[in-house]
Amino acid sequence: MRRQLQGISLLLFGILLALFALVNPWIPIIDDLLGTISGYASIICGIIGVILALKKD
Repeated sequence: MRRQLQGISLLLFGILLALFALVNPWIPIIDDLLGTISGYASIICGIIGVILALKKD
């Protein structure tokens, strides 16, 4: 059960990073590199989260 909760939390964190990557162009303080990295990090967190959430213990 603990791995599933970690997977769900990684999925939610990936969604948060994806939303951050979408809002990034409207915030002039944030650098372009950070927006690009957050886009890739959201994909990686989402994939790892799905694997952990669906993995049988």
